[in-house]
Amino acid sequence: MLTEFFYMNSTDSLAQNLKCTYKEFPEHFVWYPGRRRWEPRKQKDSIGRIVIASPMEGERYFLRLLLTHVNNPTSFDDLRTINGAYVHTFRETSILRGYFESDKSQEQCLKEASLYQMPYNLSRLFATLLVHFPHSNPRYLWEQFEKPLSEDISRISQISVGQIRLQVLCQINEFLQSMEKDINQYALVPNTMYFDSLNKNTSDTIAETRISVPEHDLLAIKQLNTDQKKAFDIIMNAVFVHKKGTFFIDGPGGIGKTFLYRALLAEIRSKGYIALATTSCGVAASILPGGRTAHSRFKIPIGGTADKQCRVSK
Repeated sequence: MLTEFFYMNSTDSLAQNLKCTYKEFPEHFVWYPGRRRWEPRKQKDSIGRIVIASPMEGERYFLRLLLTHVNNPTSFDDLRTINGAYVHTFRETSILRGYFESDKSQEQCLKEASLYQMPYNLSRLFATLLVHFPHSNPRYLWEQFEKPLSEDISRISQISVGQIRLQVLCQINEFLQSMEKDINQYALVPNTMYFDSLNKNTSDTIAETRISVPEHDLLAIKQLNTDQKKAFDIIMNAVFVHKKGTFFIDGPGGIGKTFLYRALLAEIRSKGYIALATTSCGVAASILPGGRTAHSRFKIPIGGTADKQCRVSK
């Protein structure tokens, strides 16, 4: 698709007149995989989106940066040519073109990633930018993106705004430490931060034990159909007798998988155990009591399905 985009800019009069960036090109042209070519768009609107690239990927990231800014490029060499002079790397080209001189590139990177990246991945990206492409005002960057960075943890209603902020900053600090940096170097908040793992884990445990068990979920245990009851009994036996097990619940939408999950969570929590309901996306997490995405702090399941999993502990 990319090399054909270059070819169209070299040969097609419409493309040459429009002078699009690679991201804008699908607004005017349609890609036909079978023909392996772009053709003028005749109906409907479309918004182009380029595959994400992390700043840690080096040249691939800077190539992507150029493709979102340079109009009507005709080749990779054309992207690396400035005022008739050939530049050997995409990074150097981006700097010479002025696309990486200001802090806007970091903000744009995070803004785009926040549209579809999970908060855990967004925290990793945030830490990467702090280390490899430092913003002139890291605190401003944190204040701008604190909300999307906190979306996952903020769903736990039992903890305060301050505790949510502390957990997110702790997560960012863990990524920074993996790159031999410390969060206090960037002054994201006014005070020096100290993270006590024991207290943090205790807070997480307290939050989990405070998740309420809906009465209708307890009643659901007696309303399970034959297949649901069979799965329920097998899983409960593994939890309370054999102490381990991994289970995969399969079936089309609407047959009652979530109904079964809620019954399982209610049974476990009503007996004083902690059940960690983890999902692959925020939508799935929202329909389970205490649900959270798989990228949050508790990520090691002992049973569940492809998109919803549960870990039980006392």
